[in-house]
Amino acid sequence: MTWQELMLGSALWWSLAIMGHATLGEFDPSTGKQTQPADPTRRIEP
Repeated sequence: MTWQELMLGSALWWSLAIMGHATLGEFDPSTGKQTQPADPTRRIEP
């Protein structure tokens, strides 16, 4: 892997992590409907 690939992967991972925390990842805040199944591997940070 090149450093460019590592940077891209890291950026994608962080954007997903940030979006997931911002919206809870599973519920649409405007409707309260579930938008995707809960991810059993996702850890809730205190």
